[in-house]
Amino acid sequence: MNDKQVQIQHIFKMIDADEAAAIAKAFAIVESVSETDLSYNMRYVNNAHSISRSIDDRTGETIMTYAVSKEKIGIVKLLREHFADINAPRRDGKTPLAVAYERGAVEMVRFLLSRNADSRLVSLTVSSPSANQCEAAKLISDRMTINNKFPCHCCGYLVNEYIGYSEICRICHWEEDGSMLRWPYRGGGPNHVSLMEAQRNYQDFGASEERRRQRASLPLSTDVRDRGWRPISLEIDNFERSDKTYGPIFDSISEYYWRDSFWLKNEARYKDVGVFRVIPLRGVLPIEFGMTRKEAREVIGLPVSPYVRPSVSPYLSDTYLNRGFQVFFDADNRVEFIELRNSVSAVYKGFSVLETKATSVVNSVSKDAPYDESDPKLGYRYTFPDLEMRLWRNHIAKEQYDPDDYSGIYFLTMGLGKPGYYSNASEIPEIEE
Repeated sequence: MNDKQVQIQHIFKMIDADEAAAIAKAFAIVESVSETDLSYNMRYVNNAHSISRSIDDRTGETIMTYAVSKEKIGIVKLLREHFADINAPRRDGKTPLAVAYERGAVEMVRFLLSRNADSRLVSLTVSSPSANQCEAAKLISDRMTINNKFPCHCCGYLVNEYIGYSEICRICHWEEDGSMLRWPYRGGGPNHVSLMEAQRNYQDFGASEERRRQRASLPLSTDVRDRGWRPISLEIDNFERSDKTYGPIFDSISEYYWRDSFWLKNEARYKDVGVFRVIPLRGVLPIEFGMTRKEAREVIGLPVSPYVRPSVSPYLSDTYLNRGFQVFFDADNRVEFIELRNSVSAVYKGFSVLETKATSVVNSVSKDAPYDESDPKLGYRYTFPDLEMRLWRNHIAKEQYDPDDYSGIYFLTMGLGKPGYYSNASEIPEIEE
């Protein structure tokens, strides 16, 4: 056994005793060498077929598979960040994912899959599997596809040749886009519309967008949908706010929201993950009109900053998210009006109101209710009395001349009131002030 083998054998023992020390020792081997020797030394981290945990151990254990067997996610993460091969097998052919599955290490399986571990290299053949092994097997089987095809997020059919972006579905003509998978309520990019709106379009007329109808096609008799696919529902699906990033950046494998392997599945620890749902005459969920101040504070569960804004209400308001979400109360201390700014994500019928171009927002909302065409500030603001909704921007930009002018192309604020707030008001507050 040479010096290198002795060092790595020692690391195996350290993993059992002290994860932090093992990490430091493991990377001392890699990071202390010159660049030209790096690939040579990484062979021991990746493959290590000739390196045993002991003289009698013939499994060809790698640092990766051993760390997986001990459920040391910290070590596995660092190995992956240092380019260790996540699919490199032991001498017996078992990959790190296979090792995690056999141990029933559900969180390790989820982590490895989020880092692109190949599910096709795992044989799900454990006899009398435990509950954890069954759960791990379900996560792994979610990655297995029919004829090595991958699903389109818009229509759900298994037609894509690979997982990634710029792949265009031949059925609905949706183009996969990383930002759309993370924030499916936000429009823009190559598709122009949000993923949620594209899904509704496909159900209505068989294409992701009106402009793509001629390029879309009917599914063939051999085409099948991915098991469990369904359109997005904000009642049950959880997504990031557009000003936050929590998961692996553009990790498309873990962004199939209908699968158990979706990275935000049951992520209760992220209290501010998600979007606010705009439901006219009801509220901006989770806050509803008519709630008491105490009820509203409890249901939103975010730090609150009380604030008086006389131009809108003489009563103390509650602000959240650096005044991006402001709640106003009536004389009885009940919610009567909510104002949102463009720093938060608010979704109305599948698109983010303040992150979609103003012209598209007006066209979409107008399908549900007319706006007040007599408003002297029309163009800067649009009031929809039947919805008790008002949208505002501080100027009108000419997009063809200044495509980056956010304040002119997009609305900056949205106000939503209880029944009668706009439609019966003798004097409507200027929410933009």
